[in-house]
Amino acid sequence: MSDLLIFDGDCGICTYSSEFVQKHTTKDKFEVKPFQILKLSKLHPLLSEDKTSKSLYLLTEEGKLYNRSKGVFETMKRMDSFYKPLGYLLSNPFFVILCNPLYDWVARNRTKISIRFGLNACNISKYR
Repeated sequence: MSDLLIFDGDCGICTYSSEFVQKHTTKDKFEVKPFQILKLSKLHPLLSEDKTSKSLYLLTEEGKLYNRSKGVFETMKRMDSFYKPLGYLLSNPFFVILCNPLYDWVARNRTKISIRFGLNACNISKYR
């Protein structure tokens, strides 16, 4: 199993972000899938629909689990171009502590933000 980025396929921001990650990442570095099509409990004991509907999760090949801003920064470390060094810089605990409140605010308001920016959601069928 390769690293797996798990996102909410019914969220416009999440879907847009997952497509952005795929566009800027060499194929086969990791998989990107909406939680709605996964058997979460079989992937990791700490994963649940409730948790993955509130935050993205990166599950590594080694079984490590990252979410919220740490998940974003760990994902960036696997991307191409300048995203990789930026991910290494931002994934230190200081930036994670600073960025988690912003991540949580966006997560709570993602429907309004998605509508405001005209982002489409419900992209689950693409992954089935």
